[in-house]
Amino acid sequence: MAHLKKKRFLAGTYGKLKDRQIDPCRIIAKYEPNAYKLALPEGINISPVFNIADLKKYNVPDGFQLT
Repeated sequence: MAHLKKKRFLAGTYGKLKDRQIDPCRIIAKYEPNAYKLALPEGINISPVFNIADLKKYNVPDGFQLT
């Protein structure tokens, strides 16, 4: 799981009052050492392939388990 950083979106898509990242996105595939494909939420119309520099590791809170 990974967070997608806000700077990756086009200007006007997300303003300063919006979330700074999309939480969390499941990693579907790894294409290169620095390119990953994510399962994005519906309504986000951008390519699902991102450079690792645009991602932030998701840390699962204590007591939670990913399925």
